[in-house]
Amino acid sequence: MLSAGARCAPSGSTAEAHVAALRKQLPVTISARLRRAVTDGDLNASADISLIAAYYTTVLDGLAQRAADGESRQTLLKVAEHAMDAWPGLTGPAGAAPAPRSRA
Repeated sequence: MLSAGARCAPSGSTAEAHVAALRKQLPVTISARLRRAVTDGDLNASADISLIAAYYTTVLDGLAQRAADGESRQTLLKVAEHAMDAWPGLTGPAGAAPAPRSRA
């Protein structure tokens, strides 16, 4: 979604710069929230915050693009669900296998 605005704006425009700034802010915002989770004891201090933020920023960018291209809500939700399946592997001890999730 943030890229859609940039595609519609003239090159070098204020709108394009604003959208680019928003895109750059997303991993910063995610990283800040993850650091707070470490401080609160909700996330292992050894978790690679930069990697997790990059992963979920990429997923969110992809979901936004697919939504803009008309992908179904059901498919987008399924993709988001699978992205969350990566959470245990991203946040657990190195080499730990992710625990399977129930798909009710």
